[in-house]
Amino acid sequence: MIVLLVVWLDGTVSVTIRTVNA
Repeated sequence: MIVLLVVWLDGTVSVTIRTVNA
């Protein structure tokens, strides 16, 4: 479960950074 949470957070942060940079 912890691994899935980390993966989900990593994906969310990546999308947020892309949106801000765009």
